[in-house]
Amino acid sequence: INDNYLVLTSNSILPKGEDILVFYDIKMETIIYPKNEMKYSFSIGINGLALMKIENENKDKDKDILLCACTKYISSQKNGILLIEMNPIINDSKEINCHFYDTNEIEINCFCPIKIKKKNQFIKTNYFLVGGFDIAKRKGIIRLYKIIYINDDIKIKYLQDISFDNTNKFEGFNGSIKCIIQSKINGKILVNCSDGNVSLFSRPNIDYYLNDDNDNQIIEMMKKYIALEVHQF
Repeated sequence: INDNYLVLTSNSILPKGEDILVFYDIKMETIIYPKNEMKYSFSIGINGLALMKIENENKDKDKDILLCACTKYISSQKNGILLIEMNPIINDSKEINCHFYDTNEIEINCFCPIKIKKKNQFIKTNYFLVGGFDIAKRKGIIRLYKIIYINDDIKIKYLQDISFDNTNKFEGFNGSIKCIIQSKINGKILVNCSDGNVSLFSRPNIDYYLNDDNDNQIIEMMKKYIALEVHQF
């Protein structure tokens, strides 16, 4: 999370595991258990956590947001996204503000915060991609979400499932999406699927619409640009 803290998750399906999230204080070498225990089914994959810095619409302060993938492995668990507000600084005397968003039949495995290029550098946005598996359709899926932060109220807004045109090189995701990475060099998107393929997509071009309140325009841009270039290795 920063130079002082790590975040660790576990799951009850693991040997001696628990559905729990804790923080580790690096300097004090101690584990911090949040006062409000977060008993969620955290993904056992290595890409189930992502940290985002969110800009307030009022421009007065930012927030650090931790996204946690939650996967249903047994009937008592749920698929979803857990959003944790990391400010103020973590300590064992305060409850952590968190929100859980149930994704029902969509297993969540990974996240990819979206950056855009401005003045020869990539800057952060409030948009992110989610990779997982659609249980009903039996195929990998990528979704577009937006974090909305107004007057200290933070929510996740689902925008759409990202669609792709099947080509000779790309025939869809025949397994679960395990990892999504945006290149720090050219902004293109790399997607790793459990079917053994790694696909390369063009970078999301949402520059023109970032100050527009019409999410439908942003969605159309994602449809148009993300599928422009596809390779598989």
